[in-house]
Amino acid sequence: MDHLDDTVSRPRRSLMLGAAAALGWPRAFAQSWPARPVKVLLGFPAGGSIDSITREIAQGLSNRLGQSFIVENRPGAASTIAMAATAAAAPDGYTLCSVSSHLAATPKLYPNLSYDVNTSFTPIALEVVVPTLLVAPASLKVNTVQELVALAKANPGKLSYASTGNGGVVHLSSERFKAAAGIDIVHVPYRNDMESQMGILRGDVAMQFAVPSTAVVHVRAGTMKALAWSSLQRGSMLPDVPTIAESGYPGFSAVAWYGLIGPARLPKPIADRLAAEIRQIISAPDMLTKLRAQGLEPATDSTPERFASFIKSEAEKWAAVIVANNIKGD
Repeated sequence: MDHLDDTVSRPRRSLMLGAAAALGWPRAFAQSWPARPVKVLLGFPAGGSIDSITREIAQGLSNRLGQSFIVENRPGAASTIAMAATAAAAPDGYTLCSVSSHLAATPKLYPNLSYDVNTSFTPIALEVVVPTLLVAPASLKVNTVQELVALAKANPGKLSYASTGNGGVVHLSSERFKAAAGIDIVHVPYRNDMESQMGILRGDVAMQFAVPSTAVVHVRAGTMKALAWSSLQRGSMLPDVPTIAESGYPGFSAVAWYGLIGPARLPKPIADRLAAEIRQIISAPDMLTKLRAQGLEPATDSTPERFASFIKSEAEKWAAVIVANNIKGD
């Protein structure tokens, strides 16, 4: 009987030891991580705002963690190429992905993706929020959101708005605003932000949700009017300009953002450590000054859990806009 008990208990002990090892492995692994260079995929070309911010944060992580964080640009298909590669990577902390608000919109824009936004990734940290500025031509006889809405309602289908392409945050923000204000205004997609803002300057279109880093220059020069910020808080570049929420549409928020994710099942200690390091990097006084000078608002209190909740709410918000307007990705 003693012999039988010993025979039965041996596999049980092995299972218990195996479970303990499995529970302890992620923390022990995280303590030695990173032991080699870390790759940070980016689904956008070099030279843009997200590329610049990604490289700044990657350099900060390299300095703080003693290993190289190497940014690898893999542009194309609204950043889904880089996200698909991240979803397929081993969850060992050596492949990460810098993402934008495209992450939340792509499930409805591209229904045949090889990954699931809700299950294929580990959210790590929201890095910056990019509020946009609702602008109008200097020649348009409106100075507030209320006046713009009144003009649009008096001329249904006759005004137009600029975007930087189908399915982008500028397009989705505009459709969200149209629904909130109950106006009929025509979409005119341009190829990029520079061309769309030229449309505003020429008076070809009546409004755009514009990137503040470039629009503010025209606003200060008097060649473009700033009507409102798209975020819940006023942007630091033009603090006297109200938000859309303050202009009669409580709770209205439509922003772009950048953040960091990893593959699903990334060990929590690694995700937590990365999030803590990123908070320190973007909270440094010189970094805060640099980000705000570009119209970016640092997310200095982000955690993996908060970022996961934020992505979920953003995906639900944009899905409703995309479905309601039958929007297709370019």
